[in-house]
Amino acid sequence: MKLPRFYCNPITTGKNKLCAEESHHLTNVSRLSVGTDIELFDGSGTCAKATVTAIKRSEVTAEVANIQTITRPNSKRITIAASIPTGKRFDWMIPKCTELCLDRIRPLTYHRPLK
Repeated sequence: MKLPRFYCNPITTGKNKLCAEESHHLTNVSRLSVGTDIELFDGSGTCAKATVTAIKRSEVTAEVANIQTITRPNSKRITIAASIPTGKRFDWMIPKCTELCLDRIRPLTYHRPLK
């Protein structure tokens, strides 16, 4: 089973404090508690397995034992070219494409020919 992931920058060995948004997500949305194992990442390829050690009102502290650095291969890049959806669907599409680790998103516009 995959561990719940939370953003933390910078990640250091020892105690790490999550920002207010991530703390809120951990406690109120995911409803995790002290003693739960989680994974921290910084968005630059560094991740760490951690254990939640303290939960305060807007601050969560997690203990990190070891830090790993993940390198992405530069040889393959993934680009999606999609027509701009209507309404708020484009705002939904951007995070979903980011979760899939796409390198580029190219919005396209098309015009219907007149009859």
